[in-house]
Amino acid sequence: MEKRSSDKQDTVRFIRELDKLISKDRIEEARAYLEEGLAEAKAENDMGLELTVLNEMSGFYRINGVRDEGLKAAENALELMRKMGLSESVTAATTLINSATTMKAFGKGEESIKYYREAEAIYDRLTGENDYRRAALFNNMALALTDMGEYNEAEFRFKRALDILSNLPKGALESAMTYINMAVMYDKAGMGEKRVCECLNRAIDLFEDGSIKRDSYYAFCCRKSAPTLKYYGFFAAGEELSERADKIYKKAEEDI
Repeated sequence: MEKRSSDKQDTVRFIRELDKLISKDRIEEARAYLEEGLAEAKAENDMGLELTVLNEMSGFYRINGVRDEGLKAAENALELMRKMGLSESVTAATTLINSATTMKAFGKGEESIKYYREAEAIYDRLTGENDYRRAALFNNMALALTDMGEYNEAEFRFKRALDILSNLPKGALESAMTYINMAVMYDKAGMGEKRVCECLNRAIDLFEDGSIKRDSYYAFCCRKSAPTLKYYGFFAAGEELSERADKIYKKAEEDI
């Protein structure tokens, strides 16, 4: 990793280079880059960059199913955030949400809820009621609540996320993912096949939204949603999203 010049540039450069690797589906290289970045941040006592790397690591390991490393990164990020005295900041809320989402993904739903609620309390103090960052919080919190069988609150949180996203110029893709998640919740809650299908059809329509940039994040969302669509009988739509993801990643690799 090249020599850095400032804390802000460090963070921006790190995330930009990491995104390049992930956009090309170069997972092992991205993992090595994260580990190298963490080691260097620690060596230079750059706590700001270290926290950024730990947050990125937590999400990376979560997405790729690496349990022990993901949980360790999440716990270390929380510890460092508090050590830095950031507990009353939007940065703290971001760290709490990232760590909680990793915990939830690896079976620690009840533990994750307390961190989601802590993040919500920070947003209550520092942001507006319809701040875009709340949509991610409510969506992830709803997933944890679904796992815990708290379906009424989960539904409320999903709907709040959709309310916020509907007013954002680029909220279509996140809305699609929220509808996918709601469909699974309705199924688990036994709330009826009609609701499940309505959510999935809305998600499919949103994936076709022409305003959505067909980039690596779109590809990731396609890959993540395809199995759910197929599971509920939407085979053609699921296969189409899988093929789109493959094409996007292939093109990104060819453009190196």
